[in-house]
Amino acid sequence: MIQQVEDFKQLFTEHFEIDDMQAVDIVVAAAVSHKIPLSEMLWLRIIGASGTGKTELLRTIAEQEGYSTTMESITPGAIRRGYSFKRDKDIQKPLLERLDGKLVITKEFAVILTKDLDTQKEIFGLLRGVHDGELDADYGSEEGHLHQETKFDWILGTTQFVERQRQLEQLLGSRFMDLRWGRPIEEGVAVDKAVYNDGNLTAIRIKLKEAMTDIILNTVAYPKPKLEYLAPLANLAAMLRTPVERNTRTNEIYDIPDIELGTRFGQAISRLARGLLMIGVPISELKPYLVRLVMDCMSKKRAVIIRAWLEGLQKQQDIADAAKMSVAYVNRTIEDLRLLGWVDSKLELLKGQND
Repeated sequence: MIQQVEDFKQLFTEHFEIDDMQAVDIVVAAAVSHKIPLSEMLWLRIIGASGTGKTELLRTIAEQEGYSTTMESITPGAIRRGYSFKRDKDIQKPLLERLDGKLVITKEFAVILTKDLDTQKEIFGLLRGVHDGELDADYGSEEGHLHQETKFDWILGTTQFVERQRQLEQLLGSRFMDLRWGRPIEEGVAVDKAVYNDGNLTAIRIKLKEAMTDIILNTVAYPKPKLEYLAPLANLAAMLRTPVERNTRTNEIYDIPDIELGTRFGQAISRLARGLLMIGVPISELKPYLVRLVMDCMSKKRAVIIRAWLEGLQKQQDIADAAKMSVAYVNRTIEDLRLLGWVDSKLELLKGQND
């Protein structure tokens, strides 16, 4: 690791109880990978419980002047609107123009997830176009037709509530890569540190922001590595995160699912691989990070069943006991995975790397 990353992590864990340092590396790698020119957009979503430190990490990145910006709420109108307007004598840029070229940080995505279902569908639908770099909208007013082009990287935090929207989002075509933020092992120590930080947070955050600035200033874009396992991992991730629609009353499958291709996921993990190399992770140690992202990309319940299989459990009852789920649910999930093309040989990519 470059020394600035080690210094940052030491400072971060001094004030916050963080055991999942692999997750910290991935978030920092995503932040510095914004420096890679001509790359596709990377949207990384960090899923974890409140109070576990993910927001404090995002705060250090959000406050990098000229490099990052924040977005804490979003509406369909804000995404579509392509003209400037006056407020308090200043010209306010439209949303996509303000975000263009920046690393965008959203510390809590829950504001979007608590909107009504139709609004959520509209937002996720619009974000598909935004992720492709352009958006067209037509108005029945003087604005008429508006064409917007934008490109920005996005790192956002959210709680497990996102699981309720996962199928909706993925049916529309997910543009996010997910990272599940680990809870501290010693939760009592985490609370003790939080109590100690009371009254000192402003000074702590300034130090962490300065340490993150040192990382960003001292990293340079890394050439694209040649990794034979990237494409197979991307295809596997796309398959594992594809939802299977079922009737909520009868559990009957509506239709054979149209399995996502691994193109977007492949571009995202390629970006993150380069970011990890930029912060000093040896190329020989990249695979566990990328396998972890494959496991994190699917629903949590599906991932628990896959992990049980990786641990050598084969019988549905054994998997159900290990996963603390009903046998009926395990059977249903296995049926879904088989329908998507799960065969044991495909999952061999994940063995030995799932720590």
